[in-house]
Amino acid sequence: MCSVDNQVILRHRPSILMDKVKKSFTANDVIRQSEYLWHRMIDLADDFPVIHDMYLKLYQLS
Repeated sequence: MCSVDNQVILRHRPSILMDKVKKSFTANDVIRQSEYLWHRMIDLADDFPVIHDMYLKLYQLS
């Protein structure tokens, strides 16, 4: 959420967390799931919970 980019890309993944992710997941899998969660968060019809930073990110991207 702390990026000026309007999409999730590989450089957004924290490398420190990748060691804790199951080895069966690739970095691209993590990005794909992150995009899925982002789209759920910005969908007004979805009741997926969001954090305050999401509103700031939407404002930044507008």
